[in-house]
Amino acid sequence: MPASLCFVAGAAWGLHETLMHHNGAFFERFPGASRTFWGTESWRNKYNNPWYVPVQISDGKHIAATLHHVALFTAGISITLGERRPAWHYAADAALGLASYSVGNWLVWDVLF
Repeated sequence: MPASLCFVAGAAWGLHETLMHHNGAFFERFPGASRTFWGTESWRNKYNNPWYVPVQISDGKHIAATLHHVALFTAGISITLGERRPAWHYAADAALGLASYSVGNWLVWDVLF
């Protein structure tokens, strides 16, 4: 489970970085997507909202960043749950998590966009 959470975190960060630095590539892939929600000026949504939607879900950039943080935090605490194990098992979990994070990020940043 920690490796899959790391994969999700890496993919979410790849999406976040695409939205911030290669926004045109996002709209080439998803031409019908809302520019108000996914565009580079989407951060303004938090100021133009009469019902106070929390910043974490006000636009695509913040959703991707929040998913990244929550998935990494959850992966970190789930590695330490369970029975006692040798120290090298924790090191192997951390290495597998890093590899999974990197694959998720690569798939979104390099392959998808």
